[in-house]
Amino acid sequence: MFPFMDLKNNGRSFSEDAMTDLSPLLDLMAGLEDAAARAHEAAIKDPATVKANGAAFAAFANICAAFPELKVRMGTPADGTEVEGLGNEYPQALLAATRTGWIGAVANLIPMAIGRGANPMVVGAELTALQAALAMEPAPPLAPSNRTKVWSKGCARLWQVSEGEGTPTVVVASFINRYYLLDLLPGQSLIEALPGPVYLLDWSVGTEDLDGVLELLDEALSGFEKVQLFGYSMGGTLAAVHAARNPEQVSKLAVFGAPIDASKGGHFKNWTEDADLDAITSAYTAVPAPWVHAPFWALRPTVNLMKLTQLVRRWRQPGYLQRFLAVELWNNDNVDVASPLYKSWGETIYANNALWEGELADLGAIECPVLALAAVADGIVPAAATLALADKAPNATAVSVPSGHVGALSGRKGLATMTQNLSAFFGGE
Repeated sequence: MFPFMDLKNNGRSFSEDAMTDLSPLLDLMAGLEDAAARAHEAAIKDPATVKANGAAFAAFANICAAFPELKVRMGTPADGTEVEGLGNEYPQALLAATRTGWIGAVANLIPMAIGRGANPMVVGAELTALQAALAMEPAPPLAPSNRTKVWSKGCARLWQVSEGEGTPTVVVASFINRYYLLDLLPGQSLIEALPGPVYLLDWSVGTEDLDGVLELLDEALSGFEKVQLFGYSMGGTLAAVHAARNPEQVSKLAVFGAPIDASKGGHFKNWTEDADLDAITSAYTAVPAPWVHAPFWALRPTVNLMKLTQLVRRWRQPGYLQRFLAVELWNNDNVDVASPLYKSWGETIYANNALWEGELADLGAIECPVLALAAVADGIVPAAATLALADKAPNATAVSVPSGHVGALSGRKGLATMTQNLSAFFGGE
């Protein structure tokens, strides 16, 4: 069936010579990824390049605007008063596509490795075993924490995740990704590590703009006399605004990877200044997920090459394939964003830097203890854009996390730093 394969070990049996033969190829891939990343980094620092990319984005959106049948219709989110796990259908089709994509990518390495002098039998057996392991790895048990929906309105949904004594902690998710990166796998979940009672506020497509989302956040929290807030990414920005506007209600605030000072926002700041947000949003009822995430891929178009290199190097490590598939599912299991929210976020938070400038809220009015967490290798929200909160909130502590924007919740070192700091911060009344 598969040479040198041990089915009892999920295809992880391998020849000791395999990595020796693969090393020149993997080193070449890593070198190409590094060189391409450096060239791309130089290119997107060029304002003319950024402006040209924004113009191309807007031109396509204008073409779509001429064809009403291409407009994206808002989907109806999964509903239910009591649910377990994801609360909606497991993304089986996406899992199948993810397996197929990476199995194909591994297949392309076989002739490349042989062309660089690798032993065909050794390398063929190793990479075929990896393909089999990808195919047979069980579906990752995503979002293991039970949830009970306690409130919903518009695009906002509030879930109770755990019970306990003390001030409730509400986790505010980002609105461009599904929430379950915060609750990825058993033993790999930030939510399950937080002291209870814990609630989760997540988002569906909706019709609201930024002001409308902030109003829903206020309403969702109105049932709590006191609350501790933790916001991830865009959710951290929303949480900071709420804490500044409602200092008497928020007893503690923690944010991670949140755009606070957009002047330090890196390439996203440049992109929003040059992108034609009117043209983009006029083409859609809700901006489709691939368009929402196009700028993220543009930040690092070589990321899949890096992932493939790491996959070949590390797939035998216990638990690696499960985490790999779980993160890849989350990376691609995205949601559309209501056009009013997409536009107002880009204009208010990034182009106008309205939060930092005090137009959206006065960060200096936050009275409670604040924990600002930022990833040292965050290419999406540079650390300085988040840690700036400590310069305005009078009782703030800044903490660096050894990870990237996603790795803080999906990687072992990043998650360990996050859970240690957040558990200590929220656990002590």
